[in-house]
Amino acid sequence: MSSAADVVDALLPAAELYYQATGNKTGSTILSMFIIITFVGAVTGAFMTSGRIAWAFARDHGAPVQSQHFNF
Repeated sequence: MSSAADVVDALLPAAELYYQATGNKTGSTILSMFIIITFVGAVTGAFMTSGRIAWAFARDHGAPVQSQHFNF
């Protein structure tokens, strides 16, 4: 890392760090894409999991006051 101030001030600090480490914009872009792809997969899985938990909780009448609050 040649300049910590550049990393701190950058819009994408990880991309700036990769750029300083590789000295190549293409290499830093490819390394940054690994982070983005991993993040998208993790967020998708987290949303699916939380949705399934909420569905199972509602299906099994898991809310303690469900009969009072959810009569539509």
